[in-house]
Order: sequence, then structure tokens, then C-alpha cells
Amino acid sequence: MKITLNRALESVAAIMAIVIIAGTVLAFCTHTALPGKYTRKTDPLPRQINGSDAFDEIGQIRTITKPEKGNTKGTVLVVNPWLSYPTEDRAFHEELSQKSRQIKAIFTEYFSRYTEKELLRNGENAVKADLLHEINAELVMGKIIAVYFCEYMFLE
Repeated sequence: MKITLNRALESVAAIMAIVIIAGTVLAFCTHTALPGKYTRKTDPLPRQINGSDAFDEIGQIRTITKPEKGNTKGTVLVVNPWLSYPTEDRAFHEELSQKSRQIKAIFTEYFSRYTEKELLRNGENAVKADLLHEINAELVMGKIIAVYFCEYMFLE
């Protein structure tokens, strides 16, 4: 019996499919598969919060987290924040505009103090609460209500 190349390739493909399916089933049955583990619930877009205005002039920030033990480099983090503040407060908006570089520095310094694992363990809500406190400590004419992220992802 002569085995053709097509027949051999079909056999290899079938074996690979069986291994992949068996591995997936095994991972789900042993609960080691965690689909969506690092999937985050998206925040509302600016201007979708009732009773407040959005300060979205900070823009995208690329920063590096604190390195893990044994590593010389941290993880690249991309975050695109926006801030919610009381409606129709023009003077406060001007203060936010003037301090946007300082606010960016707060984000950069904050993320450089923690490793990727620490940030993930603390959770996004704790990160936002910490940043809210730090930003409000620098403001004079008012306080922001909340910090939101259009984007919050770690790049490997």
C-alpha cells in the first residue's frame, strides 16, 4: 500500500486537531482555563456621564511599570484617561488645561511605582481611586469626580 503525500498531511492535520481539542477540553475540565481573565469592562466614553463634564485633553500615555524581580525592564502600559468634573465649571476646566502636563506626570509616576502584577492584583478600580486622590491633591479650584480609561492595556 502506497501512502501519498496528501494522505500523510491529512493524517497529521487530524492528529493535530485531536490534540488541540483534547487539550482545550482538559483545560476547561480541570479549571485551568480562564477565558477573559484579563478582559476589562470598558468605561463610558467622554460626555456620556450625566451631570458632569469630561476633560479628555490628556491624551494617550505610554509608560513603563516597575520591573519585576530579576527583570531589567518593566512592562509597557498604554492608558488613555479622561476625567469627570462638575458641569459648567469653566474656571476649573482652565485649571485642568493648565495642569495637564502635571496630570500626565502623575499618571506616569504612579504606574512606575508598581509592577504589572501588582497593578493587576490591585485592580483597575483601586488604581483609579489612587489616581483620583493624587490628582485632586494637586488641584486648587475644584475636584474631579472620577477617573476613566478609554484604553488600559499592558504590552508584552
